[in-house]
Amino acid sequence: MRGKHNGEKTVLFIDDRIPASEPGSGHPPGYEMLQQLVKFGYQVTLFPISDPTPYQPSLHNLQQMGVEVFYSGYADLDKLLHERVGHYDAIFLSRSENTTHCLDQIRAAWPASPIVHTLEALSCLHGSNLAVKPSCNQSTQGEIALS
Repeated sequence: MRGKHNGEKTVLFIDDRIPASEPGSGHPPGYEMLQQLVKFGYQVTLFPISDPTPYQPSLHNLQQMGVEVFYSGYADLDKLLHERVGHYDAIFLSRSENTTHCLDQIRAAWPASPIVHTLEALSCLHGSNLAVKPSCNQSTQGEIALS
């Protein structure tokens, strides 16, 4: 398990599956969001909530960027929530229609962790500090700043 070190910020990114990097795959926005988080210097963990299949070359590409990816038999959300209490600075829920079923579980385990809902937040990011303006997403309460 990677731990916090060197003052790096950590993000848990929950999507329905491992996002594909290939054009026409139907999931490039999630992949692009992961690229941006890494580019901004965040340690990123990807957790596919519905389909943990290790699709290639997407899994390999994400791992080469430095993204920690849970897949197949390792994708156990209860275990992750229990073992990594306090590890993440924020949780991103991608495609809320597929991930909101785990929201209560996350809030119960990590009540103080800021949660950014859906990829709508991507259009609201400003600067490299990944602050989400409250007007960008009605489900976001107040401003969530990760820097």
